Amino acid sequence: MSGTATLLRVEDLVVEFPAGNGQRVHAVSGVNLELAMGEALGLVGESGCGKSSLARAVMQLPRPTSGRVTFEGLDLAALGGGSLRRLRHRFQMIFQNPASSLNPLRSVGKSIEAPLAGRERSERERLAREMMTAVGLDPQQYYGRRPFQLSGGQCQRASIARALMTEPQLLVCDEPVSSLDVSIQAQIINLLREVQRTRGLAMLFISHDLAVVRHLCDRVAVMYLGRLCEVAPVDVLFAAPRHPYTRALLEAIPRLDPGLPIATSGMLPGEPPSALHPPGGCRFRTRCPRAQGECSTTQPSMREVAPGHRIACHFPLPG
Repeated sequence: MSGTATLLRVEDLVVEFPAGNGQRVHAVSGVNLELAMGEALGLVGESGCGKSSLARAVMQLPRPTSGRVTFEGLDLAALGGGSLRRLRHRFQMIFQNPASSLNPLRSVGKSIEAPLAGRERSERERLAREMMTAVGLDPQQYYGRRPFQLSGGQCQRASIARALMTEPQLLVCDEPVSSLDVSIQAQIINLLREVQRTRGLAMLFISHDLAVVRHLCDRVAVMYLGRLCEVAPVDVLFAAPRHPYTRALLEAIPRLDPGLPIATSGMLPGEPPSALHPPGGCRFRTRCPRAQGECSTTQPSMREVAPGHRIACHFPLPG
């Protein structure tokens, strides 16, 4: 991000939820991230690691338990409800389930118009039709339809169109293709890639699919049980991961060449520990083949091992 202005900054972010009996879910624990203007940052990790909780905390849906989220230097948590609503046109979210994120009682066109509620009706409709065309959704055919009359891919195109209506600077995408058929996923990914690059948007892209992240993103942040373990430029991370968990994720990606040997080092023992009672020290230590005594007593801090490449590991893989 050298020489590029920071658009979004996440500092010591903590997200916890009550779980009954006085217990709390430690969804996000002290995460620090930066996102530059025009940059696409992928956030990856196993299901339940806290990716979606982090995304919603960035959007203040709900506000985080502690920590700061600043957008162009403005602390979002310090803004009142009205001020936050007025700022929301500059950062928009695309959700995992496109059908449920659209109002079932409204036509698709009216849902896309909704962010421009203060403008003249004719202008809203004109801009909505233009945006539908831009995302590959024929307004003549789909403007008056209800969400249940569209396919999942068409609903997601409508959701993208609605998010772009306010001309945002940041898109937060929470697994936007995971609920779609494989044949449709590539179309939506290519659309997001085109939108992000032609409009100069910053994008925080949450996914468990590393192949998609490699295609779409400039940098990657790897998350495990509420904490970041590695952040690096996408090419660097895929070529030379330094954290054992990152390597395990990469080696778990299916490969099409039947002549390649089956990877075994990526097979991790057991399941991730519960977010109700995360391990002390390094949270990955209970599944890590390189864990030693220090890993159980001391939480590793994030440190830079090369320009733009940071890891949180006491015993990283060789570079």
